[in-house]
Amino acid sequence: MNRLFQILLLILSFALVGCNKVELSSKEANYEGYFERNKKVYLEYSDEGDFLLKGISPKGFDLLSLRDEYYYKDNSGIYSQKKIMGSCSGRSCELKEIIVTKIIHIMGKSLSIYDKHNGIIKIDDDFYLLNKGSIYPVNPDDSRFNDLLKLDHILSSIGKIIYRNDNIELKNVNPNDFKAIGNHYAINAFVDKKHLYIYGRTIDIDFDYRTIKAFQSRLLKDKNGIYVYKFPSSYKIITGSIDIESFKLIGCSNMGCYFKDKNKIYYHWGGMDNFKKLEMQPDLETFEYLGAGLAKDKNNYYTQGRLK
Repeated sequence: MNRLFQILLLILSFALVGCNKVELSSKEANYEGYFERNKKVYLEYSDEGDFLLKGISPKGFDLLSLRDEYYYKDNSGIYSQKKIMGSCSGRSCELKEIIVTKIIHIMGKSLSIYDKHNGIIKIDDDFYLLNKGSIYPVNPDDSRFNDLLKLDHILSSIGKIIYRNDNIELKNVNPNDFKAIGNHYAINAFVDKKHLYIYGRTIDIDFDYRTIKAFQSRLLKDKNGIYVYKFPSSYKIITGSIDIESFKLIGCSNMGCYFKDKNKIYYHWGGMDNFKKLEMQPDLETFEYLGAGLAKDKNNYYTQGRLK
C-alpha cells in the first residue's frame, strides 16, 4: 500500500511540474524550447534534461538576434552567455546550467534593435554595439563611425577602434587616417599613418603609409621592401634581388600565392621561410595562374611552386 502511494505521489508531482511549465516566445528572434518553471527560465534540451538559464528572470525574457550572435534579456538587463555547466551524452545531461553575464542594466528603460546586421541596439536615447559578449557605446550619426563600420573585422566605438574578431582595442590609433590594406581570409591588416595592425596587434615596423599593402599569403609590400608576417606580431624582411617596384601578385589560393617582378616568378605558401623564386624559371610573358596552386607557361605546368 505504501509503495502504491509513493508511485501515485511521484506521478502527481510530475503532473504538477508539467502544469507549471509555461512556454516563452520571442518578439525579436524565432526560437523554440525556452520555458518558465517556478519563476525561472529553462532551455529544453531533451526529454531527459533541461538547462537552467541561471540569473535570468522570465519577466521580460527575450532572445536578441544580432549579427550572427544571440543575447538574452529580461526586464533587468541584457546578458551574454559565458559558459555551459554540465556534460551531455546522447540525450542525457548532468548539472545543466547556462551561466550568463549581465553586460548592461536596462531596468525601467526602453529597448529596441536599431541595426540587426551590425549588432546595434537603442536603449532610451543611447546607442550601443554588441560584439562577442561585450557592449560599446556608439554614435550612428557620426559619418566616420559608419565609414569604419563598412570595414570587415572592425567596429568603432566612441573614441575607440576595435578588432571585432577578438574584441581587441587598437592601441594609439588615429581614426581619421585609419584604413584597410589587406582584408583577406589569411590576413586582416590595417594602418594609420604611424601604426600597422594585423589581427588587432600592433606590429613594430617602419613602413610607407601610401604604398603599404598586404597579400593573402601574409606577405606585405611597400615602396621600401617586402615583409613576411608571422602571428601574432613578428615579421621578416625578404632580401635578395627582387625588384620591389614591379613586384606584384599573380594569383592566390589557400595553397599559396604566385608573385612576379620584371625578372622572375616567386611562390609563397605562408610562414617566414616559405618564400622562394621558382628554380626553373617560367616564361614571364606566358605564365598564368590557374587556381588551387596550379600555374602554367608555354612550356610547363607548375604545382605549388614546383615543376609538375
